[in-house]
Amino acid sequence: MKSNVLFIAFTPYHLLCSSYYAIKIKKRFPNIRTTLIWQEYYGYCINIDFFKDAFDVIIEADSIVRNRDSIINRFIKRIFSGGILFDFSQVGKYINNNRCNNLVICFSDQDPSTYRILNKLRNKNNYVYLVEEGAGAYALDYVFRYSKKDYRYYLMLLYKICGVVHGDYIGYSELYDSWIVQNPQILPYVKKKGHIILQQNSIFFDETWTHKLINLNNSIMCDLATENQKKTLLWVGSPLEDCGVSIKEELNVLKEVINRCYNYNIIIKPHPRESKTKFCDFACINNVTILDNDDIKWIPVEYLFKRIKVDCVVTVISSAAKNMYDNRLTRNVLYLYKLFSSLQCQFVYLDELSTFEGAIIVNDINDINKIFDLPLNENNVNSMAKNYEDLDHIFNTIEGI
Repeated sequence: MKSNVLFIAFTPYHLLCSSYYAIKIKKRFPNIRTTLIWQEYYGYCINIDFFKDAFDVIIEADSIVRNRDSIINRFIKRIFSGGILFDFSQVGKYINNNRCNNLVICFSDQDPSTYRILNKLRNKNNYVYLVEEGAGAYALDYVFRYSKKDYRYYLMLLYKICGVVHGDYIGYSELYDSWIVQNPQILPYVKKKGHIILQQNSIFFDETWTHKLINLNNSIMCDLATENQKKTLLWVGSPLEDCGVSIKEELNVLKEVINRCYNYNIIIKPHPRESKTKFCDFACINNVTILDNDDIKWIPVEYLFKRIKVDCVVTVISSAAKNMYDNRLTRNVLYLYKLFSSLQCQFVYLDELSTFEGAIIVNDINDINKIFDLPLNENNVNSMAKNYEDLDHIFNTIEGI
């Protein structure tokens, strides 16, 4: 029976990470088939041709749930993509007709679509890797609960009746075999139980992979450039509304950062789940650039800023900030999560995630002034690619299926 490596990707980071693993796998096993299930939620202008060399088959879902869809359209699509009508969707038909031994690489065990797919493959000869997609991997209470006064509370109940399973916390299910994470030492014990935990190398260390995406590189260089000789500050957005923080509260903090850092070039990089209009009030400020162009907004900051120097990254909870530091793409990182009392997320893992040398945890809004005293020397992180466990384990698994 032919072997197949099946990637399930919903976000731009998922897509980049999948292409990284697919290219590495194809180099080691030229005759193996790589298949991508691509369900892009955010509606950006992502040119899938950038990644066509990595996959033999690309299945673009016909029931993609977009953020801009009406409530009725979202409900209908969700039932097809992850509910009782899943078998009638394009992805459902592919999974039901799949006769291969599959190695599956996915990024969530709680998303309704992935949950359906993994349940279908569970009793077959398949091996499933869950790959870290961000800070949520280390949290225990990352899910925002709707009150009974919110219509979405009743919408979630209706979803449940129609077979749409919304899991609470990434990593809690028994649907996967191994979890690939960048910081295994701070992963909660309850999430480690019953699974093989593997150390992940940062995909952005690998220049041989990034060079293969030459057309994507050219697109970035045409669209992004910093002005004059000012130092550059990068604001990395997070979908804080999912964690109980209001947009108004977040923008008030960002306004303080901009007012205090007037002598910096300030670049705002929204998270893919953030609205295009969220930061529009800052667009008229001379030293502020908002990366809301669809051609580049979807690209993760770790890739986007490999070619643009950043002196300091400011974020609330984004794990991408640490990735940038680890890849020597910035000198310092300011974490602002302690400024938000409404943040429904444990601080324990954030405190541990933010202990690296270049990190500053801001406890008070006035601490933002520390940015002016940051050293100008380069950070000393070893940026050489390291031989971590993930690829070796994947290769050995492929040889065994």
